[in-house]
Amino acid sequence: MDTEELGILLPRRKLISFLIGLFISAQLFSGCALVTARITSPLISPMMVSFFSECDSELAREAIPSQLKLMEGLLKVDPSNTELLKALCAGYAGYALLFVEDDSPARASELYFRARNYGIDSLGDFGRLLTAAPRGDKTIKEAVAKVGPESLEHLFWTTVAWSGWISLRGDSPEAISQIWMVRMCLERIMEIDPDYFFGTPYALLGSLLAATPPVLGGDPSKSRDNFEKAIRSSKGLFFLSHVYFARHFAVRVQDRELFISLLDQVDRTDPGELPEACLVNVMMKKKAKRLKLKTDELFF
Repeated sequence: MDTEELGILLPRRKLISFLIGLFISAQLFSGCALVTARITSPLISPMMVSFFSECDSELAREAIPSQLKLMEGLLKVDPSNTELLKALCAGYAGYALLFVEDDSPARASELYFRARNYGIDSLGDFGRLLTAAPRGDKTIKEAVAKVGPESLEHLFWTTVAWSGWISLRGDSPEAISQIWMVRMCLERIMEIDPDYFFGTPYALLGSLLAATPPVLGGDPSKSRDNFEKAIRSSKGLFFLSHVYFARHFAVRVQDRELFISLLDQVDRTDPGELPEACLVNVMMKKKAKRLKLKTDELFF
């Protein structure tokens, strides 16, 4: 039985206990920590699958921080482990989006930035280039074009975290100056697999095109087209696409009817119809309800 099958078959709580036990054992026996990190690393991917498929949002809210701190502990003894770096990027970005963003935007911004940094590190030399080169640098454009399918997950989660950070920084010059890099990364992701993670690349690009002024490359018509593709990608079962469509596009173009229609679709659909993303759907359903209560504030 391979490690992925083991991760799926073990109950979630037992998997977490098993990982913690391995980590503690490593600390008791000097010289074993690196070995433990390498042994545990293949189990991280199924643990993240478990994270996104958890329908009990309170259980997830309580469990995720300890999982993230465990992975950070493992990373200290194996700092170049790209699987751990990718998982930390996805974990912190997901936690910020689902549990922190609405109530504490400032804290969510910090978590997104931490996630982005883990993602940058997971991309190795290419990641370091992203943070070092000036705007419009030809070297970055050439490097992005060479990112292959084997790095898709790393690039995707880095872009998710980076997009979240930019979104919460509003109109700050620092955030605006980095939009072009995020867009290039998104476009490369879409060249590799636009339907990845239930069409999220379409939704992210749609959000970016809606939020960016036309002078900087924004385009409402292309934004709508990408959101519609995002919804089709999951056959309407991944609620993040609907919520982002409503929040970033419908509000921007002041389409109240579309806004209400999208949120109503989320309200009447069972989040468990897409088991692999049950946690995201449960939390997006809550976001949709809160967003709908603000309808009169958002439309005038």
